Amino acid sequence: MQNEDHSFEAVFVLAS
Repeated sequence: MQNEDHSFEAVFVLAS
């Protein structure tokens, strides 16, 4: 579940 946290966070930065 730790890997997902990093992946989902990267999407937020790209979306922003």
